[in-house]
Amino acid sequence: YRLPNQRHKWGRPQYALHASWCDLFFDLIYVGVAFQLGALIKYSFFSCDDGSGNGSGSDSGSAGRRLAASTPECVGLGTGLLYSAAIFAMMILMWTIDMFFTAKFEASDLGHRLLTIVQYLAVIVAAGNIRPVTMYLEEEGLGLIPFIVPFIVNMCVWLVRALEIDVCSPSEPMRRGMSQMVVDLLGSLCFAVAAIVVSMDAIPPATSAVSGSASGSASGSASGSASGSASGSASGSASGSASGSASGSSSGSASVWDSTSLIIAGDDLTPSWLAPVLMLLCAHWYSLRLLWRFFRARLVPAANELWTKERCRVPLNIEFMIHRNNEFMMLMLGETVLQLIIADRPSDDDAPAHYGAVVAGFVTIVTVLHSYQISEPHHADGHAARRHAAAGIVYTMCMCYRALSTLVVGVGIKLVLYAPVVESPESPRAESHRWLLGGSLVTCVVVQMAMLPLHAGVRQHFVATFTQAKRACVFFLRLGILGAMLGMCVVPMQPWLFTVVQTCGASMHWVLLYVEVSVLGVPGVHGTHGGHGGHDGAHTHQHLAGDASNGVSTTTHQEVIEVSVLPLVGDADKRM
Repeated sequence: YRLPNQRHKWGRPQYALHASWCDLFFDLIYVGVAFQLGALIKYSFFSCDDGSGNGSGSDSGSAGRRLAASTPECVGLGTGLLYSAAIFAMMILMWTIDMFFTAKFEASDLGHRLLTIVQYLAVIVAAGNIRPVTMYLEEEGLGLIPFIVPFIVNMCVWLVRALEIDVCSPSEPMRRGMSQMVVDLLGSLCFAVAAIVVSMDAIPPATSAVSGSASGSASGSASGSASGSASGSASGSASGSASGSASGSSSGSASVWDSTSLIIAGDDLTPSWLAPVLMLLCAHWYSLRLLWRFFRARLVPAANELWTKERCRVPLNIEFMIHRNNEFMMLMLGETVLQLIIADRPSDDDAPAHYGAVVAGFVTIVTVLHSYQISEPHHADGHAARRHAAAGIVYTMCMCYRALSTLVVGVGIKLVLYAPVVESPESPRAESHRWLLGGSLVTCVVVQMAMLPLHAGVRQHFVATFTQAKRACVFFLRLGILGAMLGMCVVPMQPWLFTVVQTCGASMHWVLLYVEVSVLGVPGVHGTHGGHGGHDGAHTHQHLAGDASNGVSTTTHQEVIEVSVLPLVGDADKRM
């Protein structure tokens, strides 16, 4: 056993740091996380019991044959996405803590390896308890306890490791940085515990006065299918369930943003959407705390000498972070690539549609992946983490949702391969599927458009965009394509054809992004993006821990950004 060692000192060259076997093994867990989240979304609106007696709905084709005899009830696309976002944010928080700790400290002794194994086991247990939303809302279930308790165990181990450095380390920046981490971990744990309490309270008891609305499509749809949509509507009204009547009169399919499970409540009418909201706050508590520290330095300038980076933070190996983020994005596309390979052989009638969907899906994931490669810096000098505090913090939050939207794109493509042709493209289920695929593609692009200016500076980026005709033309063309992609979601068409249309939009956007980044160039950033050499490009100079990029003085607001506790932390005027 030995205390963790600080990898880098401020103002000194940083050595190359590569992912170890532990890091790569940890990544394998998130392959399973991606699969579990895909199943959660699928069982929310696509392969679920809509109350009509058909577990996969009347228009899901071959998807119904993939389901077991017992399937969860439909809760709607909106509910599924809310829970998947909350769960994903908490899972990626555990991954990010591990990455940033490795980028700052060396702790390869046997004692810390054993602690790391315990943390990996907690992550595996949490991933194994990612289940369909209805299982979190069952009457006699445990709510979110099976998922959140392993998360709490993982956070408690990090709390112990932070306290170890805080109490025993002779280094002042290590002690101060870890004391901040302890405070942030405690806040995150409070939100996690609150989410458990709320999830238990949101489970509807059998005798609840709101059981009619809680049962949603199960009551309204069942009556609707038994005695016609009018009877189903009457049954839904009698039990006080507007969602039940809607489900009963629409061929038993969940609507696009069905709110059935959002109004499930216990005796005190606690909304079930409150639990995932608390989980999101738990996951982003670190970033919010970092933003507070940045603005605290602005509000209390007299205390700047106490909050200098040399006294309060440990330098981060930014290039290690860049490579790890790139590896994580690859993981998010892994399940989609696997599905393209193992998809069932179609019937002769569906073969053209199936292979059209396969080709379109392949082109889509290639454009998503390459768009990430050419829009992200591959060296520390051009990264938002070395430019400004606020830019680094916002980048950390955006990275979470870019990875999530990439995963959801893959889920949408997988569902297309399940049923490339449906009986009724106008059905709510088919409409939800279009919004899932089209909306996730647009979200992925929007987040990318928000992240790109962070590297060079938001003001500098948009001033260059709107003062140069070519840049402005490319920018508005990209917005127009995004609008067209969203507009196509309301047009009824077969899933395979919709995938082809969305692939055309994604490809056109990729071409415009390539023109913007590789032809016109990123304002203020030279030679660091994928369009200028990428990971294999020449990079002969060493960057110093504490040096700002592009020749900016380290005493200005453009000072190098490093990590204090976990996500990217900036340093403006050498303040916290």
